[in-house]
Amino acid sequence: MSITRIAKASLDKALAENADFECILASDEASKLPTVKESPSDFWQPLVIKVDPS
Repeated sequence: MSITRIAKASLDKALAENADFECILASDEASKLPTVKESPSDFWQPLVIKVDPS
């Protein structure tokens, strides 16, 4: 079996298992989700991670 066939079969299976969610994604409710226009003030700051040596 090719990768494409396996991927398509997996997608078809997932869509069949989650058929209830399709109507949510296509509904008007999805367009009413809040959007954030401003990025957080620290968005462009570097991420610092401290590792505890213990």
